[in-house]
Amino acid sequence: MTVSGYGYQEFQSGPDTFEVRVIPGTALTQGRAFIMWDDIQDIFPLAARLQCGRRVVSFMVDINGNRLLPLRIEHHPGSAIQVIMSRGSSLKGPPPPIPPKQRRRSPPPIPPPPIPQPPSGPLSPISAPPSPSQQLFPTAPRGAQKHGSYIATFTLANIDDDEEDDDSTRRDSLFSTLSLSNETKTQYRSSVYLYESFLQSIQLGQTSQADLVCDDFREQFLTLEAEMACNKGLQKQMLEMQQSMIELQQQALDRLTNIQNKVQEILVQNFEIYEYPIPRLFIVLPSDRLKWDPVNIFENKFKLFFLCECGEHTKGDQGNNRNPHHIHLAKHDGYDIESPAEFFRNYGSYVMSLLHMLKSSMDGKHWERSEDYINSLERNVERSLEYLECMAIKGQLTPPPPKVRISLQLKSNPGQMDVTELRRLGAYLKINDSSEVLGNLYRVVTADGHAKWVCEDHYIEMHGLQAIKELCEGTYVNHGSFNEHFGRAEVSLTSPAVANLFYKLTERSRLVQELKVNLKWDVAVSDLKTLRDVIRRSNIAYLDLTCPGAPAPSDILNRNKRSDPIWDMISTSKLQSFTLNDYYGFFSKVTVSAKKNKLRIFRSTERIDWRKEGVKVVELIEKSPLLKELRLCTTEIDDAYTAIRKTNMYESCALDHLTLDGGDAHGLQAKFEGGLPVSIDLIVADLSSPLLQDVQLLRSLHLRTGPHTRMDIEPSMLIGVVRRNPNMTKLTIQCGITDFLFWLKIASNCVAGEGYSKLKMLRLYSGRNQLFLNNLPDENSMELELMSLNNISRDGLETLLKVHASKLTRLRIDSEILRSMFDIVFPGRSTTTLRQLDIISSALTLDMLYDLRLVLRRSNDVANLTIVLDERYDGSEKRKELADFVAEFAQHWKKITIREVDVTMWKEAISKHKFTIPFGVLSVVPNTRSDYIVLGNVGIIGKSR
Repeated sequence: MTVSGYGYQEFQSGPDTFEVRVIPGTALTQGRAFIMWDDIQDIFPLAARLQCGRRVVSFMVDINGNRLLPLRIEHHPGSAIQVIMSRGSSLKGPPPPIPPKQRRRSPPPIPPPPIPQPPSGPLSPISAPPSPSQQLFPTAPRGAQKHGSYIATFTLANIDDDEEDDDSTRRDSLFSTLSLSNETKTQYRSSVYLYESFLQSIQLGQTSQADLVCDDFREQFLTLEAEMACNKGLQKQMLEMQQSMIELQQQALDRLTNIQNKVQEILVQNFEIYEYPIPRLFIVLPSDRLKWDPVNIFENKFKLFFLCECGEHTKGDQGNNRNPHHIHLAKHDGYDIESPAEFFRNYGSYVMSLLHMLKSSMDGKHWERSEDYINSLERNVERSLEYLECMAIKGQLTPPPPKVRISLQLKSNPGQMDVTELRRLGAYLKINDSSEVLGNLYRVVTADGHAKWVCEDHYIEMHGLQAIKELCEGTYVNHGSFNEHFGRAEVSLTSPAVANLFYKLTERSRLVQELKVNLKWDVAVSDLKTLRDVIRRSNIAYLDLTCPGAPAPSDILNRNKRSDPIWDMISTSKLQSFTLNDYYGFFSKVTVSAKKNKLRIFRSTERIDWRKEGVKVVELIEKSPLLKELRLCTTEIDDAYTAIRKTNMYESCALDHLTLDGGDAHGLQAKFEGGLPVSIDLIVADLSSPLLQDVQLLRSLHLRTGPHTRMDIEPSMLIGVVRRNPNMTKLTIQCGITDFLFWLKIASNCVAGEGYSKLKMLRLYSGRNQLFLNNLPDENSMELELMSLNNISRDGLETLLKVHASKLTRLRIDSEILRSMFDIVFPGRSTTTLRQLDIISSALTLDMLYDLRLVLRRSNDVANLTIVLDERYDGSEKRKELADFVAEFAQHWKKITIREVDVTMWKEAISKHKFTIPFGVLSVVPNTRSDYIVLGNVGIIGKSR
């Protein structure tokens, strides 16, 4: 018989048939429905075993093979289970009573009863007041009681199975060794049942359930108090269970305190704007609350929701706050999660803490929502916690434990979210609009300079709708824009008067956190002082300043102090990132000393004379202990790099990225770890640069010739650089395509012999052409890409193809140079390793077209096939063959490009071969010039005919 839900399980014993209630699956049973063994024994007191046909029905066990307590069996829908009765009396005495009904709410804490002390004589019913350690159940802190079903990441200790078996045996032995009345046995059985229920609740982390069981156990304890005074064996067993429950409940309270501490760590962890690109508070909830599957729990899908970080900092100055200022769900539909298993493995413990935090705040005074909404949200929070608990049990959040023990702990430090982990979060989310701000939240800055993300309601309440409107209008009239979500403003100011109006809006609203401003007049020192004062009084952390004009004529007496206000601004404001464009004299026209500041990024486009101004650069670095990125233009990159590298070795410096621009033929990009260079990207004309003679800790090296230079190099020089840097794994060289073989040979010599180098990856490139090896000693790892063959030496290209044509993976046929080499590219019209083939029709001959047909018919690896029909359709033999060629490989085209004036004729010609170009494949380019087709950034691709 089936009633609503899971219904009843049918049992048979001889001619009698009974139905026992089925309980829906829980996290402990991994969603499988079950029947309690006590419920079966209530009907069949002498039941010895159960069978379903010839198969014995076993008790349910956990993932470690231990029986679940209280005992239970799995539901067998549609089958009748046979009850095999014992011939003798039950080993466990009379059937247990139905456990006392558990109340929905925990009663207020009451003073615990005294614990009877082992008497030397008859046990007195009145004992002395208990010491604190003798209290039956410690009172939970008020905050801890809000966690109704704490679920933690399991860290389970080893136990001895025999120990648990011995405990159970001792409890059961009372029935055979002690002279107890039937009523006492019944009460004792109820106490054991409650004790086992308490263990299970604690194991699952269900503290509210455990509190209810504690109250019921206390009542049983008091009921048996008189009997315990006369029976030391009973007294010992009850005291052991009582002491065990005290210890376990205290552990649970400690865990709840640990949760609260971890949550508090999360909430008090402050980020600067530089470290806070996306919101940090988020939880997961079921995607469809109406389709939750409690049986197949891992089939459920989840969405990620961000939380609003409101609080005291979002309360308006006027005091008329309409919204509660407690952390809550942001108003957003949520995000589907890519790779959920990996997501939960990385963020599961962190999400657990935030779910508990949210759950503890779900009461009416903190939420201006209906009771139905709060109840629905609470159910979904419980389901998410249940899901994470199951992942913990299956070892998907922490390493699987060898055996189960009732000791749970949070991961050592889930509260601290690493900035790198935070930046990776977006990779797990399915975001339809790349420009969308996650959670539709707004970044604000608190009074102490820390960044928070809040919802629109709290954003408006914090700043005022009028101030937001005025700032938006102020940026618009100054040819700019304002992004409210990031507090990012961009303006062009044409005069001091216009600038002062905008500055007032900025100061009044305090909304701007990032400012990109172009001062389009001859700026005087007084103008820079005004800007300095505005930045000081604002929340601006990112400043991108363009100041292209010449110094004002009135500054002739202050010409050597022109940059003083800017240096003052850096040291007396909240600036974390400063970019200075088209400004002259930042390092040379200054009389003040550098002071300690909060800069993390500094960029300047002024070309400085290192010999004269290098001392000032080093002074700025030394006074910027948080500086991570530095970009300068200088005439002497060798001297600049050497000085900056030495400065960065001091513990007071933290530079990670350095860029030095020395012009077309010279440049450097370096990455540091712990003050030492670990990778460097050089633009050099030859390998005689002093930089290459000094560095010995490189992991990767990038050599680039300038646009008008060619390296003349001795092979031994590159081999020397590689062998001086034994941990180098990647070498990238920009060179002409005709020099690929030359550099390949030199690189191969670098790794010749055992133990000389760890160099594996080699990339040689010229524009869109490249030769790449993922494993340098293994020629089979080579990939050759030829995507731009205009102005290439015919002899050099032919030599390269004769050796490595079989390694071609991407090819663009865009010039006549390949006509004489087609047999080399596709020898014997065999299959090809090409994965991408771009064709310009004007570069093909009829013979080439015929050969391409043969190659493509035999190859299935060309996943990306495109063609540009840059010739007019005139009905000639070649044009007809082209139309037939396009139709033959209809299903393989990713893009077919046709000039607008020719599109109709080509579509008609191709359709005669029973192929209609799909809308998403056809690309029509405007006929902007009569003799050329221009395609975006590809440039001139063919001449029309």
